Amino acid sequence: MIKESPAHFMRVMLFVSAVIWSGFALAGCSGSSTPWQSTDTVAPRGDDEIVAPEEITASEPEVGAMTLSTTAFEPGAEIPALYARVGVEGGANVSIPYEWSGMPSGTRSLALIVVDLHPIAHEWVHWLVVDMAPNTVALPEGASRIEIPAGARELENTFGEAGYEGPQPPEGSGGHEYRATVYALDVATLDVERNPDHGAFLEAIEGHVLAKGSVSGFFGR
Repeated sequence: MIKESPAHFMRVMLFVSAVIWSGFALAGCSGSSTPWQSTDTVAPRGDDEIVAPEEITASEPEVGAMTLSTTAFEPGAEIPALYARVGVEGGANVSIPYEWSGMPSGTRSLALIVVDLHPIAHEWVHWLVVDMAPNTVALPEGASRIEIPAGARELENTFGEAGYEGPQPPEGSGGHEYRATVYALDVATLDVERNPDHGAFLEAIEGHVLAKGSVSGFFGR
């Protein structure tokens, strides 16, 4: 009989151990997936790319484009002091003239809002007009509180006044962007409180916007 050497015996034992562990590994692969393979943490996207679910977001519904313009200043240019709030040098609080076009079929009312987009302003509302008839195409200069279309409502701005209140940025805060946006809506009367902030207004029109258009001007002191 041939006597096995200790070295040979150890090689045999290592081989047997490797075979046993391979069997365990194969058994594990045939069961449930490991945590990093869980379908709860990844989702497929085109071209075999794997991304986390939070990267996949529902696309916002598209709305039509309207054209909004003003004769008071060029788009992106400085707003004349005439339209600033009383108390600002040169300010007379005359509401800015706006005109628009491109209302789609099905429009039942129009709404216009003017918001200060500077970070320190926290989307301060300067003018908000709702329930304008769908055939309305403009708000003339100085219209606020004087020449608002029949049936339309001027809601309270962030100053707490119903109607237009012009720019009055804090001194030294730089140029503020004042963006006006007109919305074509599929409701004749908007269900909104009389003094909504910008967020509350956007919530009120959610699901009712058919088209919109914007124009901005800047004012600072």
